[in-house]
Amino acid sequence: EAASNDIKQLFERIPGNTRYVANSGRVEWLLVAANAHAMAARNIEATRQYGVHPFEPYVKQIINNYIKPHFQDVEKYEELLGFFNMALTTRDPKYLLKAYTAETGFYTKLNIDLASDTDVGKLERQFYIGILAFNPCFDQFRFNGEAYRGMRLTEDDLREYAVNQKVMIKSFLSATIDKSEAEFFLGKIQRHNIHGQAVKMGVMCTYIIRDKWSSLNVEHISEYPKEKEVLIFPYSVFMDLVVSVSYYVVIRCYASAMYYRPFGFVEIV
Repeated sequence: EAASNDIKQLFERIPGNTRYVANSGRVEWLLVAANAHAMAARNIEATRQYGVHPFEPYVKQIINNYIKPHFQDVEKYEELLGFFNMALTTRDPKYLLKAYTAETGFYTKLNIDLASDTDVGKLERQFYIGILAFNPCFDQFRFNGEAYRGMRLTEDDLREYAVNQKVMIKSFLSATIDKSEAEFFLGKIQRHNIHGQAVKMGVMCTYIIRDKWSSLNVEHISEYPKEKEVLIFPYSVFMDLVVSVSYYVVIRCYASAMYYRPFGFVEIV
């Protein structure tokens, strides 16, 4: 029994892990106006070409121009590099997704770079997004439905997110189909002041996803299948509806569905 518990722990993340909880909405959400869909469509269309052509040349450029020069100091760099090399060796782009779901320093730095829109690795990030979003290999993992993610916000932060306000996702977001998993991680990520009061409020975001191009169900690719992870792509647009409840604040985010056609993306009203 002790051995089985040890094995189980190998497939569970450290409770304080922040994969499913953001400490600020500003890192992952961009508040946008009426032109949200046009902005998103431009960004998505710019990445599409990298998913419909052979992916190997793009992966080589990601490795040489982005991973090797800028990720050598992140946690488990060699493991990260191994995933990208395996994608080339096996000609299987699913290893690129495994690189994101693995517990290395890759997803943290990648998302910081996406959120800040730094010029460092900008083209290579578009390669990566395009492959995951549009390579036919991932069609079997496309997701529609509800997924949950936690945030910790101050009252000032929360005031920014008004009812019926559109936000565009700036980085990849890890959510989960299992609400109890998101609640578990949200409960573990907590800071208090010297008086024992919570510094930030717990917020549970429910993402209602209607657009199959917006996310992937990575439960069966992830090293942590118990978490039932859904990966939401950058440039997805959501409408906020904020509801306050007794234990935490709930933000329900309705996706503005868009479908792809050869000449671009069209909003479904």
